[in-house]
Amino acid sequence: MAPKRENADYFAIRVEPRSARGRSGWNNLYVDNDVAARSTQLLREDGDPVWSRLRELLMARGLDPHRIALADFFPDDTDMEFGIVVTPDGHVYEFDFIYGKGDLVAQAGTATISDWRDRTTWWRDTPHRAQIEQAFRLLADEDT
Repeated sequence: MAPKRENADYFAIRVEPRSARGRSGWNNLYVDNDVAARSTQLLREDGDPVWSRLRELLMARGLDPHRIALADFFPDDTDMEFGIVVTPDGHVYEFDFIYGKGDLVAQAGTATISDWRDRTTWWRDTPHRAQIEQAFRLLADEDT
């Protein structure tokens, strides 16, 4: 049996790179307190084909990428990313961003959104609560 350690460094938190960021081009360290701000910035400003296509698809659903917040966006399978958007009027939507076929540019350019899910009434019960709260704070700060 290992000896009991009393000092706090035994419980240190390790920050891991999100190596699977891959196609979205976001290979920065995953820092939990920065996810909504960084994801929203990429959605609004990045010229990468993934972000351009995501903007197009959100606009097709009536959402202005410059007025919403992207609470989180991360790989959830080999050909998809999981995303959560928060709107200024308080709606929360989860979605799957499915890549198309072909080379990386073609995959992003033909990507689709599937399984659009309204989580407005119960987002507090999801494992993504912290990121959604960050997104709401981000939108509130922009509104002032």
